[in-house]
Amino acid sequence: MELQKQDELKNSISVINEYLMIRGFELSDEEVEELFQYQKYVLEREEGIEFDDQMLFKIIQPYTNSPYLSYENKMGILKSAIYLYYKIRMRFDWHLDDLDLIDICYKCYIESFGILEKDLIQTIIAKLKKEGYSNRDNIVE
Repeated sequence: MELQKQDELKNSISVINEYLMIRGFELSDEEVEELFQYQKYVLEREEGIEFDDQMLFKIIQPYTNSPYLSYENKMGILKSAIYLYYKIRMRFDWHLDDLDLIDICYKCYIESFGILEKDLIQTIIAKLKKEGYSNRDNIVE
């Protein structure tokens, strides 16, 4: 089973790097490890748990097509995408599908001309509330 997970991770890294090679660069093993460590850090900070071993790659994959991505800023953009996803994910119930949230985050990122900042988080939260998704801050227990 562990060997299968390693093969799946290698395949996911390969797919991400195929997208990036179009731009003339790829993620090194060290950069991939740095992204995993950053994901772990954000999850700890947001008091979250991730059960999907492939979620990191699902989060960053759309950003590999970003017109704002370059060799110089790739790690900053990919880390910001991870932060953005989990910052919002931990505030909404699970009726919001992970892949839908990733898509919404990426579209809002593109609409904001590639600027990933706190205002974007508030924009996405407002958009999700408007679409009827339950924000955990508003749930009465």
